[in-house]
Amino acid sequence: MKPEGGWAENPDTILNQSDLVFVNPVGTGYSFPVQPARASIFWNTAGDIASLGGFVRIYLDRNSRLSSPLFLAGEDAATGRVGGLTAYLVEHLTPVRGVMLLSIAPSADAIAGDTQYITLLPSLVISSWYHKKLSADLNALSAEAIAGQARQFASREYLHALYKGDRMTAAEQTKGIADLARLTGLSKAFITNNDLRISFERYSAELMRDQREALSKSDARVTGYVPMAAGGRGGGGGGFGRGGQNSIDFNMSRISGPFATAYEEYLKRELAFTPRKDGIFYLASGGVGAFTSTGNDETSLAAAFARNPAMHLFVGVDLFDLSTPFYVTEYTLAHLDVSPDVRAHNIAVSQQEAGSMAYLDNKSLAKLQRDLGGFITGAVGAK
Repeated sequence: MKPEGGWAENPDTILNQSDLVFVNPVGTGYSFPVQPARASIFWNTAGDIASLGGFVRIYLDRNSRLSSPLFLAGEDAATGRVGGLTAYLVEHLTPVRGVMLLSIAPSADAIAGDTQYITLLPSLVISSWYHKKLSADLNALSAEAIAGQARQFASREYLHALYKGDRMTAAEQTKGIADLARLTGLSKAFITNNDLRISFERYSAELMRDQREALSKSDARVTGYVPMAAGGRGGGGGGFGRGGQNSIDFNMSRISGPFATAYEEYLKRELAFTPRKDGIFYLASGGVGAFTSTGNDETSLAAAFARNPAMHLFVGVDLFDLSTPFYVTEYTLAHLDVSPDVRAHNIAVSQQEAGSMAYLDNKSLAKLQRDLGGFITGAVGAK
């Protein structure tokens, strides 16, 4: 599909290696409960996974594919769903050969307390690097080099500073503030006022304040103009960016509508698909009532590996996606409770210089296709 609303052949597909089956959980896309009064049974973690697990097993049986290698794929919030679905299928004697996750849902520990600032910092650094807000020597580095420096600083000096807190000496605090300012491009005063703890919202509002622009959380390379807050003119006390007022994801705002329209047109015109019921495509909300989330997604994935250590895992990491920061993903994977053999041989990570949905970038799409293709070939051929 093309962002302007049409579609075209994709030269970087993996259809030459695998069939692709897409399914909408109940209440999303064109999927809906046949008995609306019983809809709530689907809108909790267990019911959601059980309905998807039932779909997979029925599909494999009706299409005589029970012996075919099965791969599950999920993106963004669906990565957590895939973790639970994998464990469910393994427990119901349906082998899963591989799991492919893009923009992985983080573990709770990765975004708790001060850890949330440590795991976010490398993404802030590389975003400042992209927008040329750092010193000349840092701006001249490659994306991988600046990311490496950011990882090292976050896991050492920054971790130490947040752990010590008010126990830091004056010299330690001065150095910590100076180092953070150098790596983020933010002022020492801003870092001091935020107690060395920088949220995305405050960072986004501050980095390009002089241009009245803020960054997109889904792709920090994309920026947009931020209107003055209500009452901001004429002394009303608002002010641009104060308190993280910007909540617009400019990247998603620009692409969501055209892509949703193109997809619906493709289904109806190219595939001659006629939706039942009201014909409304629920992209992210509207078809689902209150959803009760329970369980631990990475624990489900670890449980699936424990039952099936021959399974393989592919994780796509996007350097400029601040909704799922790359160091958060690395933290989550580092704490995944699997055997040393699984960690050494069955987990592949593909890093892209892209924002969320790396396949929208032609260069990243080609790399992602190569990496996914290699992963599938390796997983299918593994003993």
